[in-house]
Amino acid sequence: MNRAFNEQTKMLDFSSLISGTRENLSVVFEFEPEREWLGNSPYAFCGVGRASLEASLNLGKVRLAGNIVIPMRYCCSRCGVEFSENLFIEVSETLDDAQNEEYFNCDGNKVDLGVMIRDLIVTHIPSRVLCKPDCLGLCPVCGTNLNGGRCDCETKLQNESPFAKLKDKFM
Repeated sequence: MNRAFNEQTKMLDFSSLISGTRENLSVVFEFEPEREWLGNSPYAFCGVGRASLEASLNLGKVRLAGNIVIPMRYCCSRCGVEFSENLFIEVSETLDDAQNEEYFNCDGNKVDLGVMIRDLIVTHIPSRVLCKPDCLGLCPVCGTNLNGGRCDCETKLQNESPFAKLKDKFM
């Protein structure tokens, strides 16, 4: 059991790093993400998140490295299909007890990992996601999902275009 970490409060005490009695502290825990963290995003958390972090001392500052993984439910920005995928956040942060905007603040030799994780998640929620990298989206005329097959609107649009007659001159 890791006595430097309190599972209920998510507080990590890194005084053993500062004193030199330990070289690093490893912390792995699960957490329940809160809906408010998503703001007005159309996405949803669909399970328990997991944080795997290691704290070490580097040039007098505590460095926190590891990752956070959260199962998410997304809606494709092009075709509107819902799909599930993990949000993976690589953590590489420096802790500082001074009020410095470059670092996460800590209180003496303790840091609230719950607040830190929330802040990291909030800043890593994507503004736009695709169900697959080559998603074709929806037909702008009939709304057919073009990933499932073609529609004949493209042919109609080409024939109705005011520039259709120019196509033969440049092709």
